[in-house]
This record gives sequence, structure tokens and C-alpha cells, in this order.
Amino acid sequence: MALTIKMKFVIFVIVILLSLNIKAQEDLSGKSIVCGAIQPDFFDNKIKIARIEAFEFLTNNKLKEFFYSSEEDSIKLSNKQFNRDYFYETDLSKIIIYYEIGNSQIINRETLEITYVSEKLTKVQFKQGDCRVVKSENVINEMKKTIIEIVNEIRGKNQL
Repeated sequence: MALTIKMKFVIFVIVILLSLNIKAQEDLSGKSIVCGAIQPDFFDNKIKIARIEAFEFLTNNKLKEFFYSSEEDSIKLSNKQFNRDYFYETDLSKIIIYYEIGNSQIINRETLEITYVSEKLTKVQFKQGDCRVVKSENVINEMKKTIIEIVNEIRGKNQL
């Protein structure tokens, strides 16, 4: 059965409207992800450190990335510390964070596992269970709670 031009046009309009609706639901503003894990120090694998990061999703596909600096025992804003903008895009299964040409972070939307991807390296930064979704207005307080939990976990394993 051949479709008329009018029927093709109606189908085309429906497909466009559905795709716009799906894309409109991908605005993550007001949501944040807080991640925390005990990981080896970058320079010495025998030393364990607290690695805590948070991603606050803003409007217009922008985001703020926060990290915990154990050397200074403070929470820092990556955007300001490294003088760069962060952007994200989404699809049904992942969130891709861009901040430098050739470097990105991919968040699995189902498991919240975060993978760092560059031209030379692909590495899981946070595994399933290390991250949780929080409201953006609570992101700093949630990071502080995570810092206490991770630091106490590290101290609990110390013998002295």
C-alpha cells in the first residue's frame, strides 16, 4: 500500500515531535551526582587516598564539577581550579561530560559507573556503587558526608 504525500508528512511530523519530546526530557538541571571511593595514590599505589567528586548539572548542558583535595582538606570547584568550562550531553544510556578536546567522562545512567576516556587511556574512575544521585542544593553537604565516610573507612583499616 503506497503512502500518500500527506500521510508521509504526518508521519514525519509525529517522528520529529516525539524526538523533540525525548530530547526535552534530558535536561538534568537541579540534579547532581556525588561519588566517593578509596583509591591508590597517583604516585604511589601502596598509599590509599579518599577520592571524592561531584557533578552538578546546570541549564544549557553546562555543569560544575567539584573535587575533594585531601592535601588541603577542602572541596574545590574544578571549573575554577582548572579554568575551564564543562558541558554534558545525554542519550538513553549515558551522560558524556566534555571539558578538554580529546578528554571526556562517561557516566552509565543505570549503574552510575564513571569512565574517563582520552586518546591514550580509558579507565574506570568510579565503579558501580561509588556514586549516588542527590539534589543540587545538597551537593556540598553530601560531599562532606562522603568525605567523613571515606576517611573513617581508611582510618578503620589502619593498625596504628
